[in-house]
Amino acid sequence: MPRWLPRHRRERPAPTVYTLLVAAGILVVGAVWAVSVMIASDGSSPTAHRDADSGENATTPGGTRPGGDAPYHLRIPRFGVHAPMVESVSDDNRVLTPPDDPLVAGWWGQGAAPGDDVGAVLVVGHAGEPEDAVFTAVPSMSDGDLIMVTGSASLTYRVTEVFELTSGELAERADELFDQDGPPRLVVITSGGWDDDGDEISVVLLADPI
Repeated sequence: MPRWLPRHRRERPAPTVYTLLVAAGILVVGAVWAVSVMIASDGSSPTAHRDADSGENATTPGGTRPGGDAPYHLRIPRFGVHAPMVESVSDDNRVLTPPDDPLVAGWWGQGAAPGDDVGAVLVVGHAGEPEDAVFTAVPSMSDGDLIMVTGSASLTYRVTEVFELTSGELAERADELFDQDGPPRLVVITSGGWDDDGDEISVVLLADPI
């Protein structure tokens, strides 16, 4: 399976607040990188959308349950990650954003749930800063690494692919990646920074249940 290969990135000023709403595009709030996903109008899967609004007064729409009420916990044993995984819901504009807490993962509660027989379980979260943000380790993960999700039952997923996509590439592959009628799998999306052209990069991790 393809291995994740880093693209050359240029740095952007961390204190600036950027809000870019794209189909799994980058949502940067302060110095914390995260992902904001646009949900299709029929709730079937995320689709492409870009909101040009940005600036220091930008807000993050959508909602999540507090980490203390997390229905699941997510573990990445190789990197010592153990985080609550709360339900994240899309707002009236069909935008899904990760939890404000960078140590908490957000699962798209309107899509497939862990343990369902069909559909992609979409999980989003912060990476980069702080260094222990829930998905900072995702770009360093490899095929065969394990992700464990515990709740009413214990589930184990084996990583099959970790790769980067620009916002445009991700939009083109949205139906494939976030298919709610296909085989069950885990899809994790977090930020990978920017390329030389200033395009946002997402890191995508795919994992199959075992």
